[in-house]
Amino acid sequence: MGYIKDIYCNSKRHDYDSVLIALISFFLPFRKEISFVLCLFGLILLIFSKVRRNVLIENLVKNQSVLLLSILFTLYLVGLTYSTNISFGFKDIDTKLPLLLLPLLLLSINQLSLTKAVKFFIYGCISTSFICLINSFIIYLSSHNSTVFFYDDLSIFMHTSYFSMYILMALIFSYFFFQNSLKNKNYKAVFLYAFFIFVFLLMIFLLSSKAGVAIALFLIFILVIHDIFFIKKMVFTTMMITQALLFTLAIPSVTKYVFNRFESANEVSKVKITPTSKTNSTTSRLVIYKSTFQVFQDNKFFGVGTGDIKDELFKKYKLNNFQYGIDQKYNSHNQYLQFLATFGIFGIVIILISLIFLFIKKSFSLNFIFFLFLLIFLINISVESMLETRAGVEFFTFFYTILNIKNINYDSFFSTSHR
Repeated sequence: MGYIKDIYCNSKRHDYDSVLIALISFFLPFRKEISFVLCLFGLILLIFSKVRRNVLIENLVKNQSVLLLSILFTLYLVGLTYSTNISFGFKDIDTKLPLLLLPLLLLSINQLSLTKAVKFFIYGCISTSFICLINSFIIYLSSHNSTVFFYDDLSIFMHTSYFSMYILMALIFSYFFFQNSLKNKNYKAVFLYAFFIFVFLLMIFLLSSKAGVAIALFLIFILVIHDIFFIKKMVFTTMMITQALLFTLAIPSVTKYVFNRFESANEVSKVKITPTSKTNSTTSRLVIYKSTFQVFQDNKFFGVGTGDIKDELFKKYKLNNFQYGIDQKYNSHNQYLQFLATFGIFGIVIILISLIFLFIKKSFSLNFIFFLFLLIFLINISVESMLETRAGVEFFTFFYTILNIKNINYDSFFSTSHR
């Protein structure tokens, strides 16, 4: 009877875990703190469940790479101790809470449930994509202005750079579902994920984040190489060639808008920053990077601390005649520079050694999915301070944790068979 009861309890816990992780994954691209609230609910369940606590301890021992997240969170706490603006410091710590809390939840959940996370994340991304497109179409009916389908006007859930990063991750997962469906001759799923890939690529170009588009092109190149030399069916490659022709010939406005976004970056040297001017993203970044490096030069060894980084940046913006940056409360728009100014040489060395070690380790372990995830993230944080917003912190923490768990069979992520 005890054995039957254990099976029943484990089955019930698996059901709860599946629902919880499905909801968290689905709502990740929606933002509005929905996923974080669900995470807190899951942690409350963890407190009152001995079984969950035992699973957590077991997985922490097996998956010590996840401890990097707690090291990063601890670094922010240490940075708070020598800050003067404690109020902002605590707000920043609140933003970073998923670094500490989300891994505790994910490592306490039944590992079979985690395999559903990827599929529901894709569903969340396709849902937000359609909501954005429908919203733009409704606005277009009254304005007749086609620019509502591009860039900031399209992205209603988060900044375009962040949304592009989410969509890129969904694109990678869709690629593996697509290939697995081909392998299993599940042609209904093949067409479904082919459609998802089309929508995600279209969204990347419509969002027109320069980093997002550049990463997407590089990513497609990698996946095409994977398709030709490892899958050896070339269905995906054929699909990419067809889609490229469609974008170029049938939807020229998409490629024209994206081209204009990149073309504007070449005009940076001709633009003069004034206190009241609203500059484009590229010209703004130049003065932001200059200001951030000036903050670092004044505080080389330990940085200015978690609480004071914003105040010190604003002082440099004022010094550099960049009032618009103060009005918009711009961060460093480069996570490496943000780390450098916040924690100084000692902090950035700890962070870079951890990231480089992880990158090398995963490259040698041939964890291709994690490699692509880390590639997307490491490139994105060179143009955005991704860990200064909850959207970036949750994205990094969620997939870093799941893709680091050793006892997950990653092939099971992409199973399209009926269970």
